[in-house]
Amino acid sequence: MKNQRVCVGRDVRVLAEVTAGIEIEGETRLRPGHPVEIVQPGPANRTRTAVVWTWHVARVGSGGPTYRGFCRWT
Repeated sequence: MKNQRVCVGRDVRVLAEVTAGIEIEGETRLRPGHPVEIVQPGPANRTRTAVVWTWHVARVGSGGPTYRGFCRWT
């Protein structure tokens, strides 16, 4: 099974990045405990693997739910 791929800027936006991981939010539904590949834009399209640590509904609007959570680098 392949890891789910999440692109910063297209699927999610970064709220904070620390040594241990990254806090993101977006309309993509992620599953806690599952690995994801986070692609950060730039000349090299840096890709890092993380495990979804927390993921919850942050708000609900006319376009549907927006999720927020923390992904821990592996």
